[in-house]
Amino acid sequence: MFVTQPLWSSHGMDGKMSNMTTASHLKSSTTHIITAVRVAVLLVCLIETDVSTVIQNPVLSSVLVDPVFTVKHVREALAIQSLTGHPYSTITFRDAYAIPGTIHLPPLLLAVCELVFVQVDAENKIGQLKRGLLLIIIDLLVARSLELIAKSAICRLDAANNWEESLQQKIPHILQAPLLHVFGLHTETKSDSSQPLLHLSDLPRFVSQLYYASPIVMLATAKGSFQNLETLFIVQALAQSALSTGSVVSSAMWLALATYMNIHCVIMLIPIAIWMHRRSKQDATLTIILSFLFSAALQLLTLLLIGSERYYNVMVATQFHSFSFVGMQPSLSTLWYLSMELFGRFRNYFTILLGGVPYITIIPLTVRLHKYPFALAAIFYSFGTLFRPPGTLYSLNVAICLAFLSPRSMAHMPKVRSIILVCAIPVPIILYMVCYWLWMDTQVGEANFVYFQCIAYNVFVGLLFVEFCSASLQRDKVLRVTEKL
Repeated sequence: MFVTQPLWSSHGMDGKMSNMTTASHLKSSTTHIITAVRVAVLLVCLIETDVSTVIQNPVLSSVLVDPVFTVKHVREALAIQSLTGHPYSTITFRDAYAIPGTIHLPPLLLAVCELVFVQVDAENKIGQLKRGLLLIIIDLLVARSLELIAKSAICRLDAANNWEESLQQKIPHILQAPLLHVFGLHTETKSDSSQPLLHLSDLPRFVSQLYYASPIVMLATAKGSFQNLETLFIVQALAQSALSTGSVVSSAMWLALATYMNIHCVIMLIPIAIWMHRRSKQDATLTIILSFLFSAALQLLTLLLIGSERYYNVMVATQFHSFSFVGMQPSLSTLWYLSMELFGRFRNYFTILLGGVPYITIIPLTVRLHKYPFALAAIFYSFGTLFRPPGTLYSLNVAICLAFLSPRSMAHMPKVRSIILVCAIPVPIILYMVCYWLWMDTQVGEANFVYFQCIAYNVFVGLLFVEFCSASLQRDKVLRVTEKL
């Protein structure tokens, strides 16, 4: 139970997973080609050309990148640290947070980023290339972890004693999911001779490539954002809990690291604990306890690094800045506009309303969908995509990857409405980029034009995830009704 198995290796997997025809993501020729393309894009960004100017445009940054997890933000913190430090005393990391509400990067992460990303001079192209290659490696590990989680999902679907699989053969024809044939999930009561669009054996490779080959992820990495580090921590924690050979200690450690970067990730403890409970009740309890112990250890290290005088203010600025409606930059989220228009006296009210109300649904969803932790993980992650600024296409891409880990839930989604929503999402994104350029660059637009596109984008994305959540509930309802027949 306590043996840590590297998740990007193929050892230690169940027999059913190892016998699958799907090749490893790391060994796939498609992955090699995509990696070469990503390195080429990285090289183009390092060379001052018209293409690199377009890629580094602030318009793309506002839709792709969380500005907190960028080298620019790290350099800003170090500049404040050097300017506010006392000239005749040792400069400490607490000086980086001397200006309230400016730096939102957690202190331990800031210390690591200074060593990894900023020690090399900004004009050193070799150093920037090494940094970009490191980010590509992180994306590779994320894709590999997603592949292993998908293989675990398939193994659970194929288990002989699986509760859902046994009831699936008994579901009446009228209650069958309309999109079962898309994933090749045929049953005795509903069969289709047509070929599935995405067979279950291809799901692991599809999910991994949906992340790794995505132009969104490719451009975000090329722009030097290390927001994929948080994603790596999350998927590693999920994979260690979903795999039967995963480590309790590793799962708790990865989750604590993700929570330290983004406090929203703490709700991922629920699907992780459910997976662990399927092994044993002891594993679930131990995971919860270790997660809080690791988080406490990180906070203790932070306290030792910055001191007790500024600890509270630093924690508010770094852990809860996305709830505070202060210092937000324009993004696909609608909360930045509200932060501009709010009166100071109403700021705390809207912080509680918009920051806390979405999480009220966590308990009822967990009670209803506790048998489907893959669906819960996708739904909980989508909360951050919708309600935690800044809204980025990168987080949307990760949320969609997690949703595909629940093919039986997606099979219950309405075909027409889902297609309309998927086709509608790119429209406000394009209009947002145009309006952002008119407002910020040419100075002929205004914030209202951008805000309207943010509303449309969040409505379409929100409705899409509502359909997924409704499909998961419908999946559970159908199985419960069938069980009573």
